[in-house]
Amino acid sequence: MKRFVWLVMLALTAAILAAPAAAESIKVYVSESTLKCYSAASSSSRHVATLGYGESVSCIAIDAGWAKVQADNGATAFCRIDGLTTVDPNVGSLTAYVVSGGANAYSRPGTSYKSVALEGGMKLTVVALTPGKSWCRVKKSGNYAYMRVSDLTTEKPAASTVVASASPVTVYAADNIVKIYSSASRSASCTAAAGYGEKLSCTAVDGSWAKVKYGGITGWCFTSKLVTEDPDTASVTVYVASDTKAYALPDKSSAELCTLATGVSLKCVSITPDGDWLRVTASGKYGYVPADDMTATKPGKVDALISLANAQLGKPYVYATRGPNSFDCSGLTLYCFREVADISLGRSAQSQGYNEKYSKITSLSELKRGDIVCFDTEPGDSDLTDHVGIYLGDGKFIHASSSKGEVVISSLSSGYYRRAFSWARRLID
Repeated sequence: MKRFVWLVMLALTAAILAAPAAAESIKVYVSESTLKCYSAASSSSRHVATLGYGESVSCIAIDAGWAKVQADNGATAFCRIDGLTTVDPNVGSLTAYVVSGGANAYSRPGTSYKSVALEGGMKLTVVALTPGKSWCRVKKSGNYAYMRVSDLTTEKPAASTVVASASPVTVYAADNIVKIYSSASRSASCTAAAGYGEKLSCTAVDGSWAKVKYGGITGWCFTSKLVTEDPDTASVTVYVASDTKAYALPDKSSAELCTLATGVSLKCVSITPDGDWLRVTASGKYGYVPADDMTATKPGKVDALISLANAQLGKPYVYATRGPNSFDCSGLTLYCFREVADISLGRSAQSQGYNEKYSKITSLSELKRGDIVCFDTEPGDSDLTDHVGIYLGDGKFIHASSSKGEVVISSLSSGYYRRAFSWARRLID
């Protein structure tokens, strides 16, 4: 490989030196699937553009393994010389067609680049195959783009025939999200989207497209995204393990239906194909929740307490406040115990620490999750509980820290808070 690179560099250098003085440049082509261009001859400089396989630029200088190139619009940049060739790879002339149902063409070989939807059956000319052989460079009416090889066929798709159903057929969304278009084309506008397991009514089939009715909207979607058997076959009780949200679709960018507190129970009717979302129902309404936020075991009050406390992380410390937007130390404990366990606590760290109604734990080894931990942070006075927090387990506790200026998690295993520890109070067994 090193020998090949060296030969390429020699060839390019020789070609430039041999070029007529008036031209002062030589046409070169990208020999990799994608080639990054920078503002200077260094990969640590600013990335200014990405070229695709087979694209041509003018090489106007060489600098220690880097080529200074110029685009047709006059813009200049630097790219690796081993990603260029003087041999034009755009020598193909294979006639191909976009697969039935349509596909996207991209500005570069990769699905993260800008794309445009092409109709199924569109005729194109394949001029080059990228080194990885999964993408090809195509030409249409003098314009170039890149398409996945799997989205093209050498046989022209037969014209589809619309087959109308004598009566509507009930079908169900079989993918996480099924997009519904205004017509049987990817380039048509998306008018609606159905989540996994949702019911639709199919009235006709046109090749790989199905005409459906959903939520009062009539449109088209891919038949491959539908099934005739209802996926909602489960009826399992699940619980919110950590405060989360329910969404209209299995996607956090979709509309939020509501916020679910730790411990709330729901009925899971199905799981999305990727396993990341649960389709749930409550009071006759359906939605989607992240699978990682749910559990089959009902969380206890301690779990709910800690979940709520963790949800306050990062909120500012403000003296004499008790939430929900800011807290002081006793305000945080008061808020969490009141919301989760309906326990009323005193307003100060002193009143909470000296509350004899609750068991006193003096040994760090006997602490349990959910205990209020008390500290003597002002040793000059007789009050041994100047500061409080909630024990999380594993030697950690959460508290509103005046020194940090926010709600944080700190260690009890060593350091300042281990030395300042006075005792704990157990409010929930």
